[in-house]
Amino acid sequence: MNTRKPKTKSTNFFSEETARLLDLVKELKPFGCNMCERVAFEYNRSAHATWPERDDISLKRRFQGLNNKSKPTGTAYIPPNVERAKRLSMEIESKWKKEQAEERAVWKQEQADQRRREDEQRRQESLDREEREREARKREQQHEALMMMLMAKFLGSSN
Repeated sequence: MNTRKPKTKSTNFFSEETARLLDLVKELKPFGCNMCERVAFEYNRSAHATWPERDDISLKRRFQGLNNKSKPTGTAYIPPNVERAKRLSMEIESKWKKEQAEERAVWKQEQADQRRREDEQRRQESLDREEREREARKREQQHEALMMMLMAKFLGSSN
């Protein structure tokens, strides 16, 4: 009756594994779930045979754990992996902010182009309407002139 549960937790990261993870993060600068999967794929593809296979969640958790570690109280020393993870996190965030700013700029430009096209279309419709109104007034004036001429002929010939 003494059955053991299967092992669900992986072994701790070796320093070489952490260094490889940080190398991949630096190379790929992942942001979002799909990129974490890419890091996991590359990590497992290039891992040593003795290293356990890691999924994207455990790799992300390891990176976030390093990034969220605070500096020890009373000392200026920060472990190199922690410092590197914090620097990479800032690079990823700045890359993301830059991409967001570029996307916003493109969106604003598209909106401005759309407004410009709509304004041009409204101007053209207004010009077309004014032209039709001018043509209608011209036809009306020609009709009135023709009617006046016919009435003048009719009245002139009846005398």
